[in-house]
Parts: sequence; C-alpha cells; structure tokens
Amino acid sequence: MAHRSVPASEQWFARYLEHNGYQGWDEPEPDLRVAKRPDFLVRRAGLAAVCEVKEFSTSGLERRLDRPHNRVMALSSAEVYGGIRGQLKEGADRLKPLDGRGIPLVIVLANPTA
Repeated sequence: MAHRSVPASEQWFARYLEHNGYQGWDEPEPDLRVAKRPDFLVRRAGLAAVCEVKEFSTSGLERRLDRPHNRVMALSSAEVYGGIRGQLKEGADRLKPLDGRGIPLVIVLANPTA
C-alpha cells in the first residue's frame, strides 16, 4: 500500500483509542477485504467495531460570526450542517460494503480546528 499523509483527525482518534485501552489504534486501514479500507478496526473487552474518521471544520462560520458588524445573522441548515452532512455521507459510503457482517460500523466526526 502506498504511504499516505495521516490527517490530524485520525491521529487524534488513534491517541484516544490508545489512551482508553482499545486495541487496533496502531493498525490503521485494516484489510477487511473491501475496495476502500476503513480507518480502524478497534477492539476492547471482546467486542469490535469498524471506525471511519471524518474531519470537518467550522472555521468559516466562526469567521463570519466574529465580524464586528455581524450582530444578528441568519444561517441556513446547509451552512450550519453542510460540512458535517457531507462527511457523514462520505463515511457511510465507505462503510456500506461492510454492512451485514455483524460488526458495528461507526463514523467518528472530528473538528481539529476547534
């Protein structure tokens, strides 16, 4: 497999897993016999879950809210939740081939800019 740059969100999640006693934090992108490998297969206390880590940012909204002239603002749900919805869809698409295998599928959302 080609070397890839590991996003900050996956690094954070791996540290969380390690700190909380999960196995699998040090084995990213396990081979589960699907075209697109998920980020982690984690195990603890005899249980397992497949995790896909998705990164999003609220920095654009925060910049808009921090402007001095923005005392009142109306935002659409697409502006507020669009980034998260998009990442959830991408995560679900990546995990879909694993549906029906009897293992929990988890999308982990991380905002490294927060």
